Amino acid sequence: MTARARRAAMFVLVSGSGTAVNLAVFALLDHVVGLPPLVCSAIAFLVACRHNVTWHAQLTFRAGGEAAQSRRIRYVVLSTATLSINLCVLNALARAGVTPVLAQAAGILSACPINFLGSRRWVFASGSPARPVLGPARSDAP
Repeated sequence: MTARARRAAMFVLVSGSGTAVNLAVFALLDHVVGLPPLVCSAIAFLVACRHNVTWHAQLTFRAGGEAAQSRRIRYVVLSTATLSINLCVLNALARAGVTPVLAQAAGILSACPINFLGSRRWVFASGSPARPVLGPARSDAP
């Protein structure tokens, strides 16, 4: 198996388990607690994002060392951007009468390709700068 194929397989495995976490939290908040779907989605996102950033860094992209914190920040920024896609799809499908959990699953799937590309090319790219997203580059330091 090539490195690219292994990375894609690990991305699917980690993201799949993250989707299961997201949907379990969403269903609990929707069915048991009775929160509105968009609130359920936001809370489920936070739980799943923590799961995904940890396991993608360890398994999918094997990111560690000095740049780990910077990569985590970039992953949260990317995931927050893809959350907006998820929320739009969830809202549209829920308004069309689709059950909230199914609408949430469709929202997650719609954002997955962007999350993978962003993770591969920006968050965990080899040679990614070991600096925070916000703030000056090391060469700009006094």
